[in-house]
Amino acid sequence: MKERIGFAGLGMMGHGIASNILKNKYPLTGLVHRNRAPLEDLLKQGASEAFSISDLVEASDIVFFCVTGAQEVETLVYGENGVLENSKPGLILVDCSTSNPALSIRIARDLSAQQASFVDAPVTRAPKDAEAGRLNSLVGAEKEIFEKIRPLLECYSENIAYFGLPGSGHSAKLINNFIS
Repeated sequence: MKERIGFAGLGMMGHGIASNILKNKYPLTGLVHRNRAPLEDLLKQGASEAFSISDLVEASDIVFFCVTGAQEVETLVYGENGVLENSKPGLILVDCSTSNPALSIRIARDLSAQQASFVDAPVTRAPKDAEAGRLNSLVGAEKEIFEKIRPLLECYSENIAYFGLPGSGHSAKLINNFIS
């Protein structure tokens, strides 16, 4: 049985990522913040809707974030009724956002204390590439967790680069952005 996927951040990049996960027959639950149109599209494809981050965590084995940045990630994880407060053993949180490596390391440590895992897997390329399943994923995770989520990354990634422990994916993304 495939893992149940939760997704927060269904914007230009997130919609494409979530749509490709759904096309690969993973059960997906989405959480909308502002614009309902991307979620409505996913609902037509068979997704379900969560109405809070706690509902999303409860409905999921693996939760993906593709939000604006570190501040939004921090709020979703540490805010009232957030991921950390609702975490469960075995949960995996995958952050595709462009975020802060230090925050990623802190989240990984705090989730680990609850027997959950964190992956930083920011992406490069454009929204059209997200829709086509041709993103580049820059991944930081415990090796065992990376191998577990690799099939999900393959749903939307043309290239997957594993950089090491949590925080290293976001470090690679910041270097990539600096060079670009």
